Amino acid sequence: MRLNFYFEFPTPDVNVKNIIYNNDTTHLISSAELYRLYKNIHPEIEFKAINSWELDWHGNIGQKLHCPACKYSYFYLIIENPDNKKYFVISYWDRLRELDEGSYWDLENCVEIFAAVGIQQNNINYQPSNVKYTPISHMSLFKTVEDKIVNLFNKPKIIPTNLFFRGGKYGIRKYIANNDSRFTIDDTRVIPADFIEEIAPYSINIDINGAAEISCRTIDIMGLKSALIRPKLSIKFHNELIPDYHYASLKCNDLGNWKDVADAYVERFEELKKDPDQVEFLATNGRKWYEENGTINAHVKLLNKLIDLNKLK
Repeated sequence: MRLNFYFEFPTPDVNVKNIIYNNDTTHLISSAELYRLYKNIHPEIEFKAINSWELDWHGNIGQKLHCPACKYSYFYLIIENPDNKKYFVISYWDRLRELDEGSYWDLENCVEIFAAVGIQQNNINYQPSNVKYTPISHMSLFKTVEDKIVNLFNKPKIIPTNLFFRGGKYGIRKYIANNDSRFTIDDTRVIPADFIEEIAPYSINIDINGAAEISCRTIDIMGLKSALIRPKLSIKFHNELIPDYHYASLKCNDLGNWKDVADAYVERFEELKKDPDQVEFLATNGRKWYEENGTINAHVKLLNKLIDLNKLK
């Protein structure tokens, strides 16, 4: 069997023995690492890596014209049997609902979708879409962040004085920034390593839903062994993130009622400030999940476990 790996290369040559990455985006590195792993453990299969950065909408080498939701974009790893055109999609795209025929997807040959984020219908109330997917896991956005977490997660922590969030102000984030002085929301961009330095000292941190219901901040916070407050997740992971075990879930069912959501953040924050044992419980369990699922190495091992290449025959 022959298999093509389509992904954006994080290095000029993914086939060299001692690889050095010049792009530290985790899902690009994990794609390269999975490709290299398969070449090593499946000598009976002929593997070919193809840099999707060079491809157009149709998969031909040429000027890049496709949008992020198109098949050969930065956000996908495609594993394809070139002889029968059957393929897997491993998706890191925020809006998986945009995976459709209009974006040059040959869906009748799509054997399986593996999703790390983006399964919701919209970014108003974050109800799950009807896309059928195989749960995997999620990672920090950059390897430099993962490396920074290694050096910071065990350092002593203090309780923050207020609810702080750094990120784009749109949707519920814009509403909270404009209407609720109990939060500090800063949309000034900083380098990722500086962001981790910023939140690392605190025993409690928050994530607020954005384009997708889960962001890399969720993974970063758990990696830092900090108690995470966030809305209850609808996305599934292979090893489930359990509300009030791995993170403190909001006591609010309607995520479209943004005032209630804001109140629910403050309620959980006030509860945790009075309960250091619960903070330690959540932080410890979140860190354990991160170690087993949220690093590049853990993610690649999980993909190798879940992907059945025989389905592409």
